[in-house]
Amino acid sequence: MNHKHPFWILLVFILISCQKENHNTVVDIKEDLKYYPLNVGSYVDYEIEYIFWDDFAETVDTTNYILREFVESKVTNFSGDTLYRIEQFTKNHSDSVWSIPHIVFAGIRENYVYKVEDNINYVKIILPVQENAKWDGNAYNSLPNQVYQYLSVGKPFSFSPTNFEKVAHVLQEDNQTLINQDFEEEMYAFNIGLIFKRQIHLKKTYNPINQSFEISSGYSFTQIITNYGTL
Repeated sequence: MNHKHPFWILLVFILISCQKENHNTVVDIKEDLKYYPLNVGSYVDYEIEYIFWDDFAETVDTTNYILREFVESKVTNFSGDTLYRIEQFTKNHSDSVWSIPHIVFAGIRENYVYKVEDNINYVKIILPVQENAKWDGNAYNSLPNQVYQYLSVGKPFSFSPTNFEKVAHVLQEDNQTLINQDFEEEMYAFNIGLIFKRQIHLKKTYNPINQSFEISSGYSFTQIITNYGTL
């Protein structure tokens, strides 16, 4: 009996399988950490706009100021984790002196980066950084579950006149009804970190005169990068 054909068929199958394996994408998690770089001595400046609707006073107040996040040092917590101590300074546009810093911390685990703000631990990004990936941003705090998702990864984005070649866009919350709006998002640029943040939490009431739902209380917070570097 001739056994040559089965042998060659098996050989071709093995070669094809090897070729498929060689084309598999290798994910470099350390490279993805560059979307959230933590380097002692680095800083990022942001333009902040905060709008507050006060239903009791029936007022709308807008505040603009500058925020600087400075990675001051590395520290070790009680669990033995290495954390980065981040000093947050603010100042008005007319001031030359920064405020006394507010301290927050950031850390890296095997598959995620977290930030501790006012003793609340938020999972900011997960690794690898892949489009459509989802996670619970409140997985390590006592707040209700909040699903974060990468809407896009590695896409260009620009805030005139600055262009960013690779940006990861994280949607943190998007819930809207006739009487409520809750929206949160962040954008991270490769080798820079956070470049944009927006939070909108509003309540609306029906105005019978205009026959529409209008904002009665809540706030809008926008944070846009203006400068970055090393001190």
